Amino acid sequence: MTTAQLYPLGTALKRFAGHTPRRSDAAGVESLTSFICRLALDHYCAPHRLYGALIANDWTKRKVDFKKIRSAESQLINSLGEAARSSVEALQRESDITDASEMTFLSIAGLCDQKAKHFLHKGRHWCAQCYMESRNAGEPTWDPLYWAPTTTTICLIHRTLLQQFCPHCKLIQRHLPKFPFLDFCEYCGCDLASGSSTSGDADQLDQRMWLANGALDLIKNRQDTILSRENFSLRLNEATLICSNGVFEEFARMTGINTCSLRNWQLKHAAPTWSNFIDIAYRLNTPPTQLAGPSTLIFDPAVFNYRSSLRLDKQHRHLPKERIEELRRATVELLKAPIDVWVFRNGKLSSIQKQFDISYWTFKRHLGDLAGQISAKRLEASEYRKKLTVAGRRKRLRAARDKLAGMELEPSVRNMKKSGLVKVSDVISVRRGKGSSGAETS
Repeated sequence: MTTAQLYPLGTALKRFAGHTPRRSDAAGVESLTSFICRLALDHYCAPHRLYGALIANDWTKRKVDFKKIRSAESQLINSLGEAARSSVEALQRESDITDASEMTFLSIAGLCDQKAKHFLHKGRHWCAQCYMESRNAGEPTWDPLYWAPTTTTICLIHRTLLQQFCPHCKLIQRHLPKFPFLDFCEYCGCDLASGSSTSGDADQLDQRMWLANGALDLIKNRQDTILSRENFSLRLNEATLICSNGVFEEFARMTGINTCSLRNWQLKHAAPTWSNFIDIAYRLNTPPTQLAGPSTLIFDPAVFNYRSSLRLDKQHRHLPKERIEELRRATVELLKAPIDVWVFRNGKLSSIQKQFDISYWTFKRHLGDLAGQISAKRLEASEYRKKLTVAGRRKRLRAARDKLAGMELEPSVRNMKKSGLVKVSDVISVRRGKGSSGAETS
């Protein structure tokens, strides 16, 4: 396996003149992180190195402090918050691109929740067939922006599910990886373009395609339509008047929308999350650009999608009382389990969340009194695990010393490692600083 390490050609990086974002009619424009990766490839440096210099506006240092955004949160560069806004401003300052915001979702900043929780995939999603086609065409691979939202799980061109894990090491890929090669795993170097593609559940295919098309339509028409939460509220009022004579409860029951959320959006002009917004657009069978646009719509209940096969509101789900009681009983049983269950089977809580199809935040909201006990139990299991580790280490060291004593050898670090009864970490301490000791045999 060949290991490549990239360095800048000179002491200062070149400016970004002559670069334009890639786009196509079928996939739309590329994401900003994908564009930054291509710039990094052209400048022979790592994407984080280039992005750090871009944001800090410092092109002379060989190492720039990366303070604006965490490396594991690089998806925020494509989002609608401050990270995306500062990235767009910095790129427009250093390049000849006049509208870099088209590679982000800043166009819906006036519509969706500014916190943008659960808006974009934390890990990069990709289509292996699209990567292979770009490679065969002799072009660097790129990620369309419509792949970024959590509601997009399928490729519109090949109608296959997007991949999110490396087929070899099973790790997720960051939006700004270590190296500017999007078609190779940043950890093991596996070829991501050679992965197998699946079409997923046939019952969910139509909805997946609709949601992906909705995101793509919004990206393509960002300049033609101004989206706002006020327009979204007006369109919901129109739909309520047409379908249920203005009765909130009846309209909510008809479409499967939460009544309280519907009132907040209609009466208080509250900002919906992206998942809720695109879910309502699907249920009303209305393009997202029209649902939050300035034009009046005529809704037809005959074409509504009354049932959604994909649960898009997992992070904000409210369970019925009976389901909450079942969740409480299952959690109490888990808390009563012996400490060994928590030490050696630490996936128990996640299995409960999977059983009830909820996130940890939903669990914490409904069972806040038990969440503290869960944390305390986890801490107790962690301390117990440490004690087991220390006991095992002492047992291995004792056995190694006895073996060396029988062979009339000194219990040195070298001899103890040669005995094969100890781990390297048993005799060599972890380095914590300049003053840390190099070996430990006691």
